[in-house]
Amino acid sequence: MAYHVVDVERTTDHLVDLIYACLLGEATWQRFLDELNSLLPGGKSLFLLHDTVRHKGSFSLASGLREDDLVAYSQHYSRINPWMKGAAIRPVGFGVVSDQMLGRADLVQTEYYCDFLRHVDCEAAVGVTITRENGRLFALSTLTANPDPDDNMAAAKVLTGLSPHLHKAFRFYRGQTQGGNAENQMTILDHADIGVVLVGEEGVLRRTNSLGERHLAAGELVGLSPIGRVTLRDKTAQALLREMVDGIAAGPRLHSYVVTTPQGLTKVTLAKIYRDALTDFFGGPAVAIIIDTASWYSSAGTASFAHRFKLTPAELKLADALGRGASVREAAGSLGIAEGTARQQLKSIFRKTGVSRQSELVICMHSLSTGPA
Repeated sequence: MAYHVVDVERTTDHLVDLIYACLLGEATWQRFLDELNSLLPGGKSLFLLHDTVRHKGSFSLASGLREDDLVAYSQHYSRINPWMKGAAIRPVGFGVVSDQMLGRADLVQTEYYCDFLRHVDCEAAVGVTITRENGRLFALSTLTANPDPDDNMAAAKVLTGLSPHLHKAFRFYRGQTQGGNAENQMTILDHADIGVVLVGEEGVLRRTNSLGERHLAAGELVGLSPIGRVTLRDKTAQALLREMVDGIAAGPRLHSYVVTTPQGLTKVTLAKIYRDALTDFFGGPAVAIIIDTASWYSSAGTASFAHRFKLTPAELKLADALGRGASVREAAGSLGIAEGTARQQLKSIFRKTGVSRQSELVICMHSLSTGPA
């Protein structure tokens, strides 16, 4: 049977934007999981919490599963989930297919497969451990009806691309539960290395966190006009911002782009925040400018990678951009080269490194950057 082919780059970009929309209340995590389901046939996505000491866990939020299935997993099947042994030791942040944690020949002999997986019409899964500390792990997983690990690998690569952003979301919510509230959300985002500038109708600055203030002061990406209006250096983004803060025009809800700054490759996202109809009517539109410097990625790791495989300076710049999460098109734009030139350089990098996909290249660079997890 032929299955839908996943466009890893495009899908990852879309879901990353959706993550930040969820953080700002513009979208829901349920919608995020619902969209993740479409990556795999019969997809059922979930956030999973597991205590590796007590051998017990639960699905924190799920899409595609019935309530009684969630209860059954928490009460019984979490204790015998054979994939959790591998999840307890696999590198944090790397998406895997279930066969990498337990071979299918062994899986089909387990009670978990016979009584739980088959009951929910699934045969395999992809997953990524987002964080692991004090014997507890938080993971994202999608169950699927397709048992073929090769077919499922593209979805696993998408999860690798989502992982650093989900980790920031985890840190954000962790900050909220440790004494935060809605009033200090902007400050909490500082700890996730995210600058936020909140813009109101006609471009008026509403508020910002400290990282956002630094970006405003630097003026490289965002600044204030002489009459106090927030402006973006990117002309396309500035035009879209005007539409988004217009109380009459609908405008787009989400837009993102990547630029090169002295701090490295930076992703800027514009997210129109929807609260409720009455609040938006009286308070006017609100748009969050989210500035993510991708600090999870180390350029030193890329330099080591380039030295090892004898990449040219131009190839090094492209590899660094891709390693920070940019697509080939975004990287070409930030480097000021044609997309065709970037793709030719990428082919040369593939020949030198022996990989055949961009996602594999990023995983290799990330492993050099962070070391063993």
